[in-house]
Amino acid sequence: MKMNNIHLLPALLLGMLSTLSAAVTGDSLNIGTSNVLTGTTTSTLGYHNTLYSNYSLAVGYYNATSVLATSSLLMGTSNSFTGALTDTLVIGYLNGASGGNANAQSLVVGYANSTALDSGLVAGKYNVATKNNFALGKGLTANTVDPIVVLGRYNATPVAGQVLVVGVGTGAGSGAKNGFEVYSDGTVKMPKRQGDLKMGIFGPAGADN
Repeated sequence: MKMNNIHLLPALLLGMLSTLSAAVTGDSLNIGTSNVLTGTTTSTLGYHNTLYSNYSLAVGYYNATSVLATSSLLMGTSNSFTGALTDTLVIGYLNGASGGNANAQSLVVGYANSTALDSGLVAGKYNVATKNNFALGKGLTANTVDPIVVLGRYNATPVAGQVLVVGVGTGAGSGAKNGFEVYSDGTVKMPKRQGDLKMGIFGPAGADN
């Protein structure tokens, strides 16, 4: 039976088939099976977590960071980040950042969200968000340079100047659309007529233009 492999103390391993690399320093802790730890004061609890980190914690199943995570928490299943994590909390399933994108001072909660955040927040599923933007819902895109809040589901691709968008789409691509938009100059648009009111392009009641 293969036992835990400890290269440098102080550290505590409880379980089987886990590894603390020679780079591990500080008070590190592993509880579980097949976890791999590298860094300073880094800890895991669960199964097959791979954590390259300083002062971070992974809890759950198949969570992984391939670049340094600092002061961060991964909790759940199969959350995978190829870019650096700094002061970031990730909770859920299949959340990640591909292409080496970094996340800092941010919160990611839910399922299959793809993020490259800097002081941003994502909650829900299938959302794509960058920088200091907020996305709460399903299938949302929040990737403008200036901060934007996107709510709902499957919004149209954001444009410069938008600060708040409510998506009402039915799916990605041709199914994406907005029901409500607010712009930084105070403009408010409702792309679909509501009773006698249609905002964005104005016309007389009964004219859908």
